[in-house]
Amino acid sequence: MPTSAKFRCHYEAVDTVILPAAQRFEFWEAVVPRRTEVDLADCSRVSEFQGKAQGVSSAAGVFAEIYASPFLQQRSHRLCQRDGVDDIHFVYVLNGRGTRTDISDARRISVPGTLNLLDLSQPAAVSWIGENNRALHLSLPRPIVTAALGGRALDSISMASASLAPMLQAQMLELAEILPSLNTAARSVALQITIDMAITVLMLATDRDSCDMEQGEDGLFAAARQYILSNIASPALTPDRIAARLGCSRAHLYRVFAHHGVAVVEYIRDIRLQLCRTALERPHGQPMPIGDLAFSFGFQDPTYFARLFKRRFGCSPQEMRRMAGRTTAQSD
Repeated sequence: MPTSAKFRCHYEAVDTVILPAAQRFEFWEAVVPRRTEVDLADCSRVSEFQGKAQGVSSAAGVFAEIYASPFLQQRSHRLCQRDGVDDIHFVYVLNGRGTRTDISDARRISVPGTLNLLDLSQPAAVSWIGENNRALHLSLPRPIVTAALGGRALDSISMASASLAPMLQAQMLELAEILPSLNTAARSVALQITIDMAITVLMLATDRDSCDMEQGEDGLFAAARQYILSNIASPALTPDRIAARLGCSRAHLYRVFAHHGVAVVEYIRDIRLQLCRTALERPHGQPMPIGDLAFSFGFQDPTYFARLFKRRFGCSPQEMRRMAGRTTAQSD
């Protein structure tokens, strides 16, 4: 089940560009693939192969970003029996095209923007035929997923219809982008947030009343924050709207935020004020009038905004802008 407990994690990144062309795929085959066997889609193009990957792993799960030229990837019967891996695997395709063939010989096409759910205990093969394939991968241990599904079969879940799938996709993409710049502690937290959100997506996709279960709270809180940041400029961003989007009751949303020491409305207001402060301190281009700036972050009343801003930061928005201007002039 989701947990906020700290855990150890390991990060690594590789890039075949540093190697002679003839050695790139051999290196990729030996170092990068986890839980799969790989081969070239076209052996005559071995010298053209390029691959790059980064990943972070812990006992709670594994996240990886993979770029590669066309290649074949599979979990054969032999490999499944040999390694005994029993993980549940999310694949978010960002670029390229993959054709997956499973144990029943059913063929499924994965195109950019799709989020797929795979059972790594079952044989399957994927042919990545794009010239610049890019996908994000998240693997979770089966016991965690089993608890979330409550006995439901994995093949009964459609990621295409999962209400929070777009938020999980956004979270996975954000993690991939910031992962290289994080320290070990921050990577641990970022990976756990992503895992919590993935579990919550599964819980909701089973049509269970999952958001009223304690084990969904961490993922729900992460999803709520993602939704708030994505819609921070909307004056219609209310607890009712957030709860409706996440598929939980407003009362439960309040309880989740209270568990993290903050009220929903206060959290939204503070995020808006912080963003306004950042815009005043580090303006881009022509400075925006204060009223327009407030409106762009969801404040409808400039006077009310100015009062909240001064209460929060000890000075008015105009004073904040002037101080930032003086600091910039002195540094120049």
